[in-house]
Amino acid sequence: MARVELPESRLRLRKRRRRVRLTIVFALGMLLLLSGALGLTYLPALQISAVQVSGAQTVSSSTVEVFVRARLMGSYAYILPKTNIFLYPKRSIARALVAAYPQFASVDVHAVDFHTIAVAIVEREPRALWCSDNCYLMDENGVVYGEAPVFSVPVYTAYQGTTTGERLPKQFLAPGEFLPLSALVDAIAHFLRLAAAYSRANASAASCASTQGIGQNNSGRTGIYQAVHAAIL
Repeated sequence: MARVELPESRLRLRKRRRRVRLTIVFALGMLLLLSGALGLTYLPALQISAVQVSGAQTVSSSTVEVFVRARLMGSYAYILPKTNIFLYPKRSIARALVAAYPQFASVDVHAVDFHTIAVAIVEREPRALWCSDNCYLMDENGVVYGEAPVFSVPVYTAYQGTTTGERLPKQFLAPGEFLPLSALVDAIAHFLRLAAAYSRANASAASCASTQGIGQNNSGRTGIYQAVHAAIL
C-alpha cells in the first residue's frame, strides 16, 4: 500500500531543507569573512618594519633591535603573523628583555605608527656592591644585577649577606629596607671622611705652628676650616 504524504509532512520537509540551506550559506559567509580577516593581517601596510630603541646604555641599541626582531619572527599557530602591528607580542618582548638583561629595570614596548614599534629602556643605576666570591653591582632597591668591574680605588660601599634568587637579578634585603640602610651607611662614611680631614688639617696646623711660631697659627686654623669645608662639599 503506497504511503500518502500529508500536507503537514511536506511543510516540515520544506522547513528542514530551508534550514539546511541557511546553515550552508551562513557557514560560507563566515568562511569568507575569516579568510578576509586573515588576509588583512598580512597587509604590508600593517607590518612592522622598524624598531626604535631608547635608554640603552650598557647594551647597544643594535643588539636590542636584533633581540626584538628575533621575537617578531614566525606566526601564531602557523596562521597569524607576529609582525602585524595589532598582533605583535608586546608583553612577551618586554619580559624577555628584562629576563635576558638584568641591568634593565623596566622595558616599555609600544607602537609608534603602523610600521614602527618603540622600545623604551630604563637601566638600573649602581648604588653599592654586593660581594661574596665576586662583587656585583646593586641598585638603590637592593637588586643585585651585574658583575662589577675591578676598581683601582673604592667607589661603592660593599655589602655581604644572603640574597633571594638563584640567578641575576637577585634581591638583597627587602625592597624597602636597603634604601634607608644605605643612606645611613653613606652618612656615617661621610662623617668619618670629615673627621679624618679635620684631623689631618689640625695636625698640619699644629706642625706649622711649632715651626713658624705663634704668628702663623691663625693661618693654620684657616687651613683647617678650608679642609673641613672641602670635605663637606
